[in-house]
Amino acid sequence: MASSMTLALLRSKTLDFLFDTAGAIWVNAQLDQGGRLAIGEYSLALPVIVATTFTPTADTREIDISSLTALWNVHEVWFPYTAASPEYPPERVLFRVFDVGGKPYLYLDIDDLADGVDVARVFYTKAHTLKDLDSATVTTWPAVDDGLIIMGTAAHVLMSRAVDLAETTGVSAVSTPNLAAMASRYIKEFRKQLLKRQRLSS
Repeated sequence: MASSMTLALLRSKTLDFLFDTAGAIWVNAQLDQGGRLAIGEYSLALPVIVATTFTPTADTREIDISSLTALWNVHEVWFPYTAASPEYPPERVLFRVFDVGGKPYLYLDIDDLADGVDVARVFYTKAHTLKDLDSATVTTWPAVDDGLIIMGTAAHVLMSRAVDLAETTGVSAVSTPNLAAMASRYIKEFRKQLLKRQRLSS
């Protein structure tokens, strides 16, 4: 089931996790940046996989894929592909992705040139998004991973706070080491759980 997490909810739940429900210590900018870092790490381990189709131009093996928003990498290509009656097994083909003048192109390693009719199904990866963060309109990870994202966000804001206090004069000698130790513990646990999720999904 898809997550119903929003930016406001991530902020609130992260503050609860950090026992700062009133937001007296961490401000929204810190929470948002912590969320970006956690979502970024999560995305590297478990990226969004999206499927779309292209019809290669006749007498070519190349496809302009610059229309793929937030493209990270191409994961797999089926060619030819018939949506009304998908081939079984899928016609997986070898491919390469390269840049031409700042535009990504997909090269199909096929014997015959495309005929302008056959369709290619392209699976590609991109980063996850959180609704309302950086203008995103949807949250893309599964609800089961909400707690993991909250933990990762908390870990990163703790580390940010530890760095901030370390550079502030007149701070208690034990504050920064304690915060840094907590941050390190949560980051290690976050990455450990990410690895488990990655193994389960592979």
